[in-house]
This record gives sequence, structure tokens and C-alpha cells, in this order.
Amino acid sequence: MQNSKTDWARLDAMTDDEIDTSDILPLTAEQLRQAVRWTLGDPLPIMVRLETDVRAWYRAQGADRDRLLNEAVRQYIAGHAAAYDPPIPNAEQ
Repeated sequence: MQNSKTDWARLDAMTDDEIDTSDILPLTAEQLRQAVRWTLGDPLPIMVRLETDVRAWYRAQGADRDRLLNEAVRQYIAGHAAAYDPPIPNAEQ
């Protein structure tokens, strides 16, 4: 692996005003209007087959059901991630 020649300490100390953005074209109003914001936390729609009783319980939780199901999966991953090879990324261990 090649070592970086970047002076990271100098970059970390820079303010936004000190960054040279002269080679970046400004975005048009149309480009900004069409922009989509993505983050790592955006949920992905997936299909999961749940047994009838499990599905009924989660559906009975109302609007909070997606959060509860995500939390249950996170707890499972946290307890079992080390058993997988390679380990599950970003799993709390």
C-alpha cells in the first residue's frame, strides 16, 4: 500500500473559505432542483418472508413497526456478527 503524500493536518486546519474551488463549475438551479440526497442510513425496500405470528405482531405495532424490526435485526447482528467470515461490516461487537 502506498503512503499518502497529503498533508492531512493542514487540510483539517483549513476553513471552508481557504479551500480553492475555482475549478468547480457552479450548479444551475435545474441541477439543484433535480438533486437527490443519499445517506448510508437510507432504508432499502426489501421483501422478507415472516411467519404469520411474527408478521401479525409487527403489524399490530402500528407506525413504529419498521423501527422495531430494524432494531431486532441490529440486536441479532450485534450478537452474531463475529461468527460470520468475513465479519458483518459496521456491526457493533
